Amino acid sequence: MKKIVLVISFIRLIPHIFFYKLSKNKKTIQYDINRWLAITQKEKRLGFTTLMTFYPQFRNLFYKRLGKCSYLIKWLCPPMNTLFIYTKDIGPGLYIQHGFATIISAKSIGKDCWINQQVTIGYSNATDCPVVGVPAYIVKRNGVKVFEKL
Repeated sequence: MKKIVLVISFIRLIPHIFFYKLSKNKKTIQYDINRWLAITQKEKRLGFTTLMTFYPQFRNLFYKRLGKCSYLIKWLCPPMNTLFIYTKDIGPGLYIQHGFATIISAKSIGKDCWINQQVTIGYSNATDCPVVGVPAYIVKRNGVKVFEKL
């Protein structure tokens, strides 16, 4: 049944693959795909289709990487509506686990960052905008956000 879903989903993702292959961020997107597949232990053969079909939080990152052209195709595979990514400078390999009620608004995020659900990375003025280093693991525990270097 899962393979049937993936075949049907592949058809709707043809425009996504087209934009991905032409993207200036193609190498970064490929790095993201490989990292997500390693973490989720999914096979590479249908990796992009699997991530776009079953991981809506990956869609948000993918559309962020595509930029403005993503508006042409988002309706085919909608992003997660409770995950907001405002950071412009995001290193390759950002992994967002679940992504529910998550806001990402840092000055920059380094390579291989891992962000869990219900996390807000934000600022109150132009001088305190956070910079997330390389690598980092960000999780919410008992109402407090905790930053850890991996």
